[in-house]
Amino acid sequence: MKKVTMIDLNKKMDVATACREIVKNCLQQLQDNTVGFLDGEEDCEYLRQMRVGIRRMRSAFSVFSHAFGNTIFSDIIRELRWLSGELGPARNWDVFVLEMLPPVVNALSSKYDFTKLMQASEILRRKNRERAVTATESQRFKVLLLKLGAVLSSDTWPQKDASPVGDFADLILEKCYRNFEKSGRRVTTLDAKKLHALRIDGKKLRYAAEFFSPLYSARAVRAFLSAMSGLQDALGAVNDAATTNHLLEELPNVDPGAFCLVKGWMACESVQRISRLGPQWVKFNTIDPFWN
Repeated sequence: MKKVTMIDLNKKMDVATACREIVKNCLQQLQDNTVGFLDGEEDCEYLRQMRVGIRRMRSAFSVFSHAFGNTIFSDIIRELRWLSGELGPARNWDVFVLEMLPPVVNALSSKYDFTKLMQASEILRRKNRERAVTATESQRFKVLLLKLGAVLSSDTWPQKDASPVGDFADLILEKCYRNFEKSGRRVTTLDAKKLHALRIDGKKLRYAAEFFSPLYSARAVRAFLSAMSGLQDALGAVNDAATTNHLLEELPNVDPGAFCLVKGWMACESVQRISRLGPQWVKFNTIDPFWN
């Protein structure tokens, strides 16, 4: 599978050219992993990396809307949102069946039979994977790729902005950082909705940091992203536990005993994972922003 690769940026580059290079990088990640996914590979990482590519591209368009406005890429953004919605359930069920459920079953299978719940979960996992495959093989997806290729090769991409990308990057990174810092105050007391919003703000900051990282000191960038990674892992774990509860509600005729045991386990997991956010937040706040 194709993971994130370094983007070829430099401080002499103008904003429009930097935008093109970043979007091309995101599109390459999406296309490369689409091949493995459609070849029927069972490695769930292909789907995960497709979704990462989509999120990075949406984030890139959001970042550069500060330079070019909100409407110039609106058609493409709408289609990316559709595609994300088609692939998302398959990824959620992959995480549930392959990562969240096994620890519960391994710990409690001697006391309770989880066979029916596991079988029902696998059926829904396969069903949603088929949905993701259908979307990826659709004419709508092919048109989206053609639109992206056309706009990336256009001489008018998107409209010339000759200002240096370095100054623009400083402003964007500071804005994303302040939003994230504000959302995360009293992190251990935030409810599920606010934790989800914090996680989204964190993704925006991390993607922006990765996009513009070639413009700054490699050592400072690594330290910052390392601190962010630990915090995002903790937020992601909390989100996975919350998502599990929604997925359990989708299971048809699920065994009440198995349902309650898994739900109770996830409730305990959520409490433990939220308690880890405090130390991770403190660690993050000790790292100086690399763009200052």
